Amino acid sequence: MQKWSIQSHTPVSVGFLLFERFSNMCLANCVEPMRAANTLGDRQVYDWAFVGLNQGVVTSSSQLSVLTDYAIADAPQFDY
Repeated sequence: MQKWSIQSHTPVSVGFLLFERFSNMCLANCVEPMRAANTLGDRQVYDWAFVGLNQGVVTSSSQLSVLTDYAIADAPQFDY
């Protein structure tokens, strides 16, 4: 019988580059499955950050303000 085991690993890092008037629905459709995987799993599978042309607030087409974690020039290397 095969034995299954979960090996620990570092989370997959994802950077989302946000522009003014970005689609909030598109962003939510990308982030929510990763959030759900982190919630349902017994470890953090994904880690993400919001990146803008400059660090600060970026406003979506529906007027939702998102504070970016990094300016594009200062962003770390992401897996995706």
